[in-house]
Amino acid sequence: MRSRPTPRRRADRASRLALAALSAIALVAGTARGAHAMRYYVRESGSDAADGRTSATAWRTIARANAADLEPGDRLMFEGGGRFAGRLVIGPEDAGTARKPVTVSSFGRGRATIDAGTGGGILVHDAGGVRILRMNVVGSGRAAGNRSDGISFYTDLAVPGSLLRLARVEHVEVSGFGKSGLILGGWAWDDTTQTPIKTGFADVRFFDVDSHDNADAGILTYGSYGTNVSGWAHANVLVDRCRSHANPGIPGKGGNSGNGIVLVDVDGGRIVRSLAWDNGWLNDAASGPIGIWAWDSNRVVIEDNEAWGNRLGTRDGGGFDLDGGATNCTMRRNTSHDNVGSGFLVYQFAGARPMRDNRVYDNASTNDGRTNGGGLVVGGGAVRTTFERNRVDVGPRAPGAGSDGPYGVHVVLDGAINLDTVFRGNLVSTTGGVPLVVVPQPGLQPGLLFEANAWDAGTGPVAIAWGATTYGSVEAWSAATGQGP
Repeated sequence: MRSRPTPRRRADRASRLALAALSAIALVAGTARGAHAMRYYVRESGSDAADGRTSATAWRTIARANAADLEPGDRLMFEGGGRFAGRLVIGPEDAGTARKPVTVSSFGRGRATIDAGTGGGILVHDAGGVRILRMNVVGSGRAAGNRSDGISFYTDLAVPGSLLRLARVEHVEVSGFGKSGLILGGWAWDDTTQTPIKTGFADVRFFDVDSHDNADAGILTYGSYGTNVSGWAHANVLVDRCRSHANPGIPGKGGNSGNGIVLVDVDGGRIVRSLAWDNGWLNDAASGPIGIWAWDSNRVVIEDNEAWGNRLGTRDGGGFDLDGGATNCTMRRNTSHDNVGSGFLVYQFAGARPMRDNRVYDNASTNDGRTNGGGLVVGGGAVRTTFERNRVDVGPRAPGAGSDGPYGVHVVLDGAINLDTVFRGNLVSTTGGVPLVVVPQPGLQPGLLFEANAWDAGTGPVAIAWGATTYGSVEAWSAATGQGP
């Protein structure tokens, strides 16, 4: 249901080779650098002519901080409660190491604020071993001309499989940016083969990040996208106790926008104990955003999260999703409610890498699919998808809403063959005549199995739509199709 991403840029060959050399030097010689770690201070009452080494001799501006050559273990400290204009840039020459990261943080009482205006807030470019702690990062908002990301970790090192180690963003609030609040990305290109190169970050932790009022997304990762490539850009990415809300989307973007938390091009990721709400209402693409989801990724676990009130003017706008190219991924123990789109969606979009072996279990969906979709939804050509022990409670659609839903369980009408889809041990309750099950094309669903589920239509009529037939009881449907309840 989703359009594929557009590459951000291509570095020329000379730049890429130079950056690769710098990265290799930083990684190999990391332990030799920073033997005597320093602290540098920035405060509103400071002076750029000072040495910056104590709070009494602090620098005054971000520009002076950008001019510093940071070494592994160094700390760049901004005065709590202070406001500093501009964009902070951590380049490859400032990289830390996994053992001795470079840290950007606040000192004194409260958090320092980086005021980016219409620009970006913090850029970490081709540098691993970087921590951003206890900071506020604000932009002027898209309506006021901001077209940048808030906090961006980005690499374009054209070394296949290169991974910059350790990226941390913890106890940070980021808002008011025209693109994403917090973004982790990698893009590189092989001119000889004309194919993308997977490059990115490993050992990533986003903890207690509050990302809101950013146009495109709250928290997002991406990589060098391609349908005939192997591997993933990033590894071991953790999003823990984060919040993403009031990210409206970008009208006219040409692709989905207004997402909450999205992991893309990740091998081994987790989104846990996080919240996504009230996102996506300005998206006008044919398919839309989701509160919390992953696609083109392997071994991602989405667990113990809550998504609600996500909305949009077209399609989707649901709570949770495993989308095109997701493999060996899991959604479990999540709560989704009152989203205009589906509670728990598994969908393979056209042109994505193969999607297979995904599980959705022990989740709860309440009153999702208010304008489209349903509680548990699959489509597009997914392979070996299991929905197990989920609870779905859904009532009738809101007055004036669209005609595609809500449904308790829905296999999407799209002409795709979904192989070996299993619904087992789920409890599905509907009211107001909402269908318990809708499978418009059962002949295109080899291996589709309903087993040991519990169905409750309340006082309303039972409706199970199976191809051209709608059954008025679970027993009649089971007898006619051979599907267990």
